[in-house]
Amino acid sequence: MNRRSFTRVPFQADAVVRHRDMEIRGRVKNLSLDGFLLETSEKIPLDEPIQGRLFISNGSTEFLTDFKGTVVSLADNAMGIRFSGMHVDSFVGLRKIIESMLDDEEKMRAELTGRQHG
Repeated sequence: MNRRSFTRVPFQADAVVRHRDMEIRGRVKNLSLDGFLLETSEKIPLDEPIQGRLFISNGSTEFLTDFKGTVVSLADNAMGIRFSGMHVDSFVGLRKIIESMLDDEEKMRAELTGRQHG
């Protein structure tokens, strides 16, 4: 059963996540307005809060955002991260990047209904 409420798009970006005194670097494999899949061999336990930074370069656009999140899934070489907070400007920038890749404005608008970050 798929519990995702946001469309994920294939994506390549660098990310750093911090948990307690540990810093993990990895590569984003897919991205949504709700979170992302981080390719890394290191692990943080499920349901643990993290802080992180995404480094997104999409053609001529570079985007850097700090966020708070939670580890929601673990796989052999990846962790699923759900966003729990980020600055509203970062959320808007993230939305624009995903929207440009999704090429479906109506679907994006439907996903945003009732969703607020701050």
